[in-house]
Amino acid sequence: CDVNVWVVVSSGLEIKWCKGCKNFRPWAAFGDKGLATKCVRCRERQREKYALLKEEKEKARLSGKANGSSKVTTKSVTDD
Repeated sequence: CDVNVWVVVSSGLEIKWCKGCKNFRPWAAFGDKGLATKCVRCRERQREKYALLKEEKEKARLSGKANGSSKVTTKSVTDD
């Protein structure tokens, strides 16, 4: 159902469900990726959110190394 495009008979408007907006949007709002499940606006918002999350994880990783709290694991190997 999330890849289908509906046509409003009275107006001829092509609409599609956006999983990001959780609403019907004009099919044109999906841009070049007409089969996508999210409109251009929601894909851009998701891209920005992912970039911020990635940046925060990188900062946390770097601050952990700077504080000397990086985790080191060792494994002992014994011969039987």
